[in-house]
Amino acid sequence: MPVRVHIPSLLRRLYSTQPIESVEASTVREMASALDARFPGIGERLLEPDGNLRPYVNVFINGEDARWQGDARARLGPDAEVWIVPNVAGGSRQLPDDGLYAPGSLSPPWISRNAAKWRGLLS
Repeated sequence: MPVRVHIPSLLRRLYSTQPIESVEASTVREMASALDARFPGIGERLLEPDGNLRPYVNVFINGEDARWQGDARARLGPDAEVWIVPNVAGGSRQLPDDGLYAPGSLSPPWISRNAAKWRGLLS
């Protein structure tokens, strides 16, 4: 059955895919294999060697996380919409003690320095 797969921009650039690719698949694993047949190498970016989803790749089936539906064994119904979403992580709450940041603020220093001026312009 045809499945519409929404490909994130990084994978689109690496594999020259369209934003949405249509593949025949009944599970997430079959979807990854179908994409890999068309775009060699993309499958190993999505699945571990044991066939499960890589920890830094999120797959949503009709808006629901595939990990809660069986991981790579999750079933894809007729006309399913699948979104591949790369994990986003990082950063730190550890801020430099340079007096440029307001307490509790994660704004870059130039925003803190210009905030008063901007408040006047934006209000």
